[in-house]
Amino acid sequence: MIHHVAAPPVPRRPESASTLLNILSAELENALPDDCRAGISAALGGPVDSSEDCESRRAFLALDWLVRTWTPRWTRFVPGVGEELAARLEGLPPITDLATAEAAGNFVGVLSSTPAQAEKTIAEYRGNIFDEAAAVAARNAASRVCAESAGTAVANAAASTVPDACSAARTDVALTGVTAIALLVSLDGVAPYIQHWASGPGEVDAKILSIRALAPHAAWRSLESTAESLQQSALQLHRSLVELR
Repeated sequence: MIHHVAAPPVPRRPESASTLLNILSAELENALPDDCRAGISAALGGPVDSSEDCESRRAFLALDWLVRTWTPRWTRFVPGVGEELAARLEGLPPITDLATAEAAGNFVGVLSSTPAQAEKTIAEYRGNIFDEAAAVAARNAASRVCAESAGTAVANAAASTVPDACSAARTDVALTGVTAIALLVSLDGVAPYIQHWASGPGEVDAKILSIRALAPHAAWRSLESTAESLQQSALQLHRSLVELR
């Protein structure tokens, strides 16, 4: 008889007394790469202030990060109006209550038309297999960006405690707007790569195989450095929220 040795159980991330920190920690662990996860669990090893006042302050700090740090990093990819919006958001007073959240939401609302604009642009990428491959790769890359740059995790954590302020700041518009911007940025990055391969020598079938294999990497490359930078910023935010007293 063969006796199977059970693998040792994976250590569980310690639960804190803070609902917000538990949500944020779990979502960051799901979204961030392996080399970023150890610090999340380690940060929760000590006592945490879970008073109502402290939880509220954590939530507003998270919301402020989403609006004045995360969102501008993406809108700055759009020349002109996006750069101006980034400067306006970064220059706002910190979001500390419903009134400051509403003031921020007035600017975030500029992004409400961005998804429709992105869809109009990507609709032109059809008619041949190479354009369609570029569109698919860009759309898939954009679908990852909010989670992998920690925007979704921070938005959900803040909404668990101050949902009215998150609604006033229009965090839903920020997330969908950034996804649309990422789609356009990724499309600009991957399309020339695919055009280069399509115009080169070789059989069409071989080109298609190569493009389908490599296009996802090319599509993500335009977004990767910004996503990684925001991951590190989100980890710093997480540590500061854990230490808040």
